[in-house]
Amino acid sequence: MLASVLLAAGLLGCSGSVGHSGMEQPVPLGTLHRLPAGVFYVLAGRPNIYSANVWAITSSGREVQLTHNRVGFGISWMSASSAGIIMADASNGVDELARLTSRGAQWMPVGRTGQPQIHGQAPAIDDSGEITYSVPPSNSGPAHNDNSVWVASSFSSPGRIIYKQAGDLAGEGFGPGGQIAIMDRPYDPPLNDKRAQVLIIAPDGRVRTVDTDFWQLAGVAWRPNATALAVSSVSRNTELIFNGGRDQLLPKGWQAMTWSPDGNKLLVQKGRQLGLWSAAEPRRVMTLGATSRQYTVLNVAWLSRRAPL
Repeated sequence: MLASVLLAAGLLGCSGSVGHSGMEQPVPLGTLHRLPAGVFYVLAGRPNIYSANVWAITSSGREVQLTHNRVGFGISWMSASSAGIIMADASNGVDELARLTSRGAQWMPVGRTGQPQIHGQAPAIDDSGEITYSVPPSNSGPAHNDNSVWVASSFSSPGRIIYKQAGDLAGEGFGPGGQIAIMDRPYDPPLNDKRAQVLIIAPDGRVRTVDTDFWQLAGVAWRPNATALAVSSVSRNTELIFNGGRDQLLPKGWQAMTWSPDGNKLLVQKGRQLGLWSAAEPRRVMTLGATSRQYTVLNVAWLSRRAPL
């Protein structure tokens, strides 16, 4: 699943089951029918990234808008798994974590912040239902001046901090063995001529750093069975980092979006073009088609079947 620094700023209306047609869809029919098997949860913004909503899309032609946030108060980030869908919802003007249900947003319980909802960013959820998210410095409630990574064992469980630092953190993804990848200081210029790094946090709290080929990062895509950790840059290129340290750059201009359910294929994006990288043909990207001009696709989760709502 993808975790990105394209954190937009959402009133979540009732979940809908009515499909849209023509140019109202984030993915036109011609592209939609070329998608691989599975269900794609797409976060797409219209008229801008601050007005994004969640859609469920399949190659059979079904395209359903699941959230209906008002303009300027959209869903900032979304992650889906077989355990459900978690969102950073800015309905109230600030990102708050919520589960997407058939009745709309169900706010997560308070963590140690003491706020009515959890003010979290870039959430990710794995198939067991464990959730991770980042919390930036805050002057509301109990003030804190660090950037922290939190985990919660389920939608109904309070969160706990597993890592914190003064520098910026953004964009998370679950990997093998319960590991969590997060971008380290993605908005900062290089320090001491060092290239950008990804932090890998183990379940026991140990942290290791992974160097990348890039100066600034835009997103990470990982999952427990993924072929590699995919790291994308603001220059719109992607590096695959395999177990053992071997790496590979994707063809120029393609950014990682989400791994397939079996972990062997990677949905990628180049401008409005969607493509598919496969471990079976590692030196090429197969173009699938373009997304709608009216939407900006922020992130995608690719599942084998629908997530429970």
